[in-house]
Amino acid sequence: MAGVRGVPDDLVTWLEELKPRFKEALEEQGKPMDENPEKQPFKSKYAAREIFKEVLQSCERKLDGTEEAITDDSVFSFISGTIAILAYHLGVNFVESEEIAEGEQYFERARKLLEPVKLHPRYTNAFTRVLSQEGIVWSNRNDHQKALDKLTGAEAAYTSFSKRHRAPDGEEDEAVVPWRPSELIPSSGSEECWKDFEQTQTHTLYYLAQCYGHLQQPQKSAEYIQLTLRRQFVTKEYNPLEWAVHCGALSQYYVGQCDYASAVHCLLCASKVAQEAKDTEEEEKLDKVSHVDRCWVKYALNVITLPDGSDPPPAVASGVDFGCPVDEEARAAIPTTTPTTFDEAKAIFQLGQARIRAALKHLTLDGHVTDHIEITQDHSRLYQHLARFVSDPDTKCKLHKRRLDMLLAVVGELNPQYFLAMTRQLQFEIAEISHEMMSLKRSKYTNENPPDAAAVAKINKLGLQSIKWFTAFQESCRDTVTKEMPKDLDELVERPFLVAKFTSARIYSQLLVGNPKIYAENMEKCQEGYAWCVKYVDDHPECKCFKDEYPLCQDLVKMLPEKVRREMQAMQQNIM
Repeated sequence: MAGVRGVPDDLVTWLEELKPRFKEALEEQGKPMDENPEKQPFKSKYAAREIFKEVLQSCERKLDGTEEAITDDSVFSFISGTIAILAYHLGVNFVESEEIAEGEQYFERARKLLEPVKLHPRYTNAFTRVLSQEGIVWSNRNDHQKALDKLTGAEAAYTSFSKRHRAPDGEEDEAVVPWRPSELIPSSGSEECWKDFEQTQTHTLYYLAQCYGHLQQPQKSAEYIQLTLRRQFVTKEYNPLEWAVHCGALSQYYVGQCDYASAVHCLLCASKVAQEAKDTEEEEKLDKVSHVDRCWVKYALNVITLPDGSDPPPAVASGVDFGCPVDEEARAAIPTTTPTTFDEAKAIFQLGQARIRAALKHLTLDGHVTDHIEITQDHSRLYQHLARFVSDPDTKCKLHKRRLDMLLAVVGELNPQYFLAMTRQLQFEIAEISHEMMSLKRSKYTNENPPDAAAVAKINKLGLQSIKWFTAFQESCRDTVTKEMPKDLDELVERPFLVAKFTSARIYSQLLVGNPKIYAENMEKCQEGYAWCVKYVDDHPECKCFKDEYPLCQDLVKMLPEKVRREMQAMQQNIM
């Protein structure tokens, strides 16, 4: 048996005797949950716990009750260090067995012992793991500031040790090896030990990314996600599908920053890695690839969307690098600027539509209802934004008709009892599209160029269709038991409900009719709609969501009777 530098031979012999039991504990600790009986999910954890405690007690007896902080390479300090490592493993054991308070006590014991020697090669890996575990515990309690303090401490220890024992070119000092906490005495080679230490740091960076996200620091979160993904890719220590999903999610941060070049780089890397995944179940792969496809769709939607009157956002330089090579020709073909012409918008639209079609091959309505509907809604929005770059009313109508058809095809498949919110969204959007198409049809005609009977029929059909779906939305708000319409609308539907009433009233006044009786009936419904909106807001002074439309409704309620009287007179004269 070879000796260990700095450790007396008799102590090495004693540790070798403990090694089999320690190894057995690690094996029990690492068993998957599904290998335990259903009614004893932590059976292997409990078995590991008893063995860890047995080894710990052996160490405590060796110290004869004189456990002390680790300050040097003395025998007492070496044994105290072994106790700290065992305390770390027991902390993990208790936390994974959902006994958090007991786990924390062991982590605290380990940390206090290791703090004075946190940069010692034997203890630095264990110390960073202890702090990371404490950070995870605090994060799970939603105290993300305390979690951040622990995790940044772990990161600082890694950085300090690396600066001390790495050459400027990044090469490790083979004479100084960070021991693995899974070994009481080192048996792994230098490369394995450094690799384990790097994995510890990668996990720390991952949790720091989550922590910064919870603390509403998205830039720092994105920075640490990028660092994590790069380290994983370079070391090949990752699950390809999970890596792809996280990389796709990171793209959405850059999309939000208008850093479209970085977003595209993330998405290209995500798609490449996801497609290269092997040895995975086909269903899982399709799920993850579809997730990345949806990130592409969100990218296309964001790039093609530009609020009216706004200038395109400034281009931002790309700075993302995962060490993952991508097809530069494919990158060059992807638009990374907000479009200003129809052709530019069409290119982005086609990018998004291709990804939608790819995702829908897997995310069918049968089995993936929510995903399927959300993607269909995204498809509708792509058409909506593409239509903004078209000036011809007939062409615009054709694009909106595509939207209408795809939404009508799915809304009838939903059971409102289970998908109420989604059903309401579709009803409202169908109503809005129908009204938009009605307005576009009407815009083609003037008093000098009135529509013929066929055009009038189309315009009125679209208007009545809009009212029908706005009414369906409103009817969905009735109490499921009493069937009564609520006097106080839920905050989530209050504004949509009022807009539905307001727009329906407006549509009644826009229907093209020459019959005075039908005109009077329509205008009565119009008046009732505006009046209902005014009364609701008057009865609910806390309602602020309708403040822009409210004054207009008040004015129309006052003005409409006179307007109707004049129109009726004109119609009567025309008839005579």
